[in-house]
Amino acid sequence: MNLSKFFPKIRVSLVGLVFSAVTFGWVSTSPQLTELLFQLDLGERLAGTTEQSHYPEAAKKLRRVGQLFDANLEAILSCSPSLVLWDGSSFNPLVESRLISLGIPTVKISLDSVEDLLRSSSFLVQKYKAGKKSGDLIRAEIEWDGLKKKKRNFSFLALAWGDPPIVFGKNTFLFSLLEGLGGTGILPKLWNRNYLKVSEEWMMAQNPDQVIYLKHDEASASFMTKQCEKWWPRREVKCVGISAEKFARASLTPLLFLSDLQSVLGPTQ
Repeated sequence: MNLSKFFPKIRVSLVGLVFSAVTFGWVSTSPQLTELLFQLDLGERLAGTTEQSHYPEAAKKLRRVGQLFDANLEAILSCSPSLVLWDGSSFNPLVESRLISLGIPTVKISLDSVEDLLRSSSFLVQKYKAGKKSGDLIRAEIEWDGLKKKKRNFSFLALAWGDPPIVFGKNTFLFSLLEGLGGTGILPKLWNRNYLKVSEEWMMAQNPDQVIYLKHDEASASFMTKQCEKWWPRREVKCVGISAEKFARASLTPLLFLSDLQSVLGPTQ
């Protein structure tokens, strides 16, 4: 029997099998967006993310496509992405334009406030999970709704760094979270950048009820306590450290640990 006539068909069939087995994953452009996708039960679709994506543990196994909040075009393309999800904080219009020209779909996700986070989570769930909410999202929504029933009244400065002092601006997730807890940020109205470097003289001229900083370890807590004593030696300004592991990222994690945050801020009125 002459089998040669069957070989082309076999080769075509094998090629078809190879391509049908290929899965093109998503790429996320920030650690916080990556964490959120896992919390929405969409993490298994990810093929790549940026450096410092440590949460959850599974995120550490993803291919790296650039530095923190700075995705690289070539690295993104190496993932053969079916979708690139931009964190609004890391959006790069030049890379975006190139991706679109190559026919790669993109989605821009805003995580600048708690309301943005919940709205973006609902969008992702509706579009990619047929509206099926994850347990983390349900719990986060319950925690946030419950928060609105509790009242506080305090003024604050939120610090991302202590030396030199760098404050969280009005367009950041943590600022939004603290306002939701009843806080009033004392930054000037026109200070709308995400992070602002300020002078020690400026800090000394302020009079917040609380200075809230990200606590990485006991050494950072000790340092920030000394900084507050230096800035306000004759005033009672409460210097509050909150866990960087729980509150540094705009994911569902801060909402899932709201009780921890409320306990360090003090009792409600």
